[in-house]
Amino acid sequence: MDLDVAPRTLAADLAPEQAVLLGAALALVGGPGLLLLDDVDEGLPFERQRRLWRRLHALAGSGVTIVAACHDAAPAEGSAQVVRLSEFRKEALL
Repeated sequence: MDLDVAPRTLAADLAPEQAVLLGAALALVGGPGLLLLDDVDEGLPFERQRRLWRRLHALAGSGVTIVAACHDAAPAEGSAQVVRLSEFRKEALL
């Protein structure tokens, strides 16, 4: 998953996208075929969201199915299939 942080960095000190990637890495330890992520864009500016979506897209290319919820699907364009859940006014990205 290649988190570019010092080895003794505390999880609380990670940037938001690093925390998402750490959570994903920990969730994948057992080798599940499905990864569910919520609010992946929380606290991130547009460009950092795009980088995170590209990394999640690369992870999905390794064979795991990823379903991720976010507030704004625009940064995921080209990296995810968008499914809008209008009843809840949130966007889910696959």
